[in-house]
Amino acid sequence: MKPINFDKNMVLASMAHDIKNSLALISAELNTVIESLPDNSGDTSKNLKRIQLETNRINSTLINLLGIYKASHERLLVAPDEVLLIDFVDDIVNHFKTTAENLGIQLSVDLQDPDLTWFFDPILIENLVKNLMSNALRYTASLLRITVYVEDELLYFKILDDGHGFPEAMLNCLSETYETEFKNGSTGLGLLFANQIAEMHKNKDKSGSIVLSNRVDGGAEIVLKLP
Repeated sequence: MKPINFDKNMVLASMAHDIKNSLALISAELNTVIESLPDNSGDTSKNLKRIQLETNRINSTLINLLGIYKASHERLLVAPDEVLLIDFVDDIVNHFKTTAENLGIQLSVDLQDPDLTWFFDPILIENLVKNLMSNALRYTASLLRITVYVEDELLYFKILDDGHGFPEAMLNCLSETYETEFKNGSTGLGLLFANQIAEMHKNKDKSGSIVLSNRVDGGAEIVLKLP
């Protein structure tokens, strides 16, 4: 009998897609259980909320893997559309609102102009921002703030938290040097892919980018810039 020839990347992408769907179901069931718990459930409620957060993070990682597969097969295309930022940001905040409340984290938004619109791929950028927010939510202590504004013909999404900040090595994770280290086993897959998505957004001589930094008064800051 002739051996079956598999495209390994396609098989892995298919598996990632199936796992992603299963995780979405688990997350929904967890939410049902959490909402049914009495107010005095204490550690049980806290632990389930943490499990739900980690489940959502794994789901985001799988979305990144599927995106990388599409990019490597030249199937990941940017489809810019005019986006009303107030609706776009509200959808993202509502996605994390319950989780933030369950974890006792204050989630706030500062939008420069409620009528602000911008051209970008709403699906790609929504997944990107959700991934950044998910990571920030995991490491923050008590607050998470997203600020959206325009400066020097660039749209800024600034995400602030009051956690311990980025380790020094992570601050360089988007450099070419770190990309080489990543291939040898370092972490940073999500940020590298997010930066790739940002760079795919171009306008004239400008490209999108992501910048990581630590705040002077404590916590981390992630800035997404789109031309």
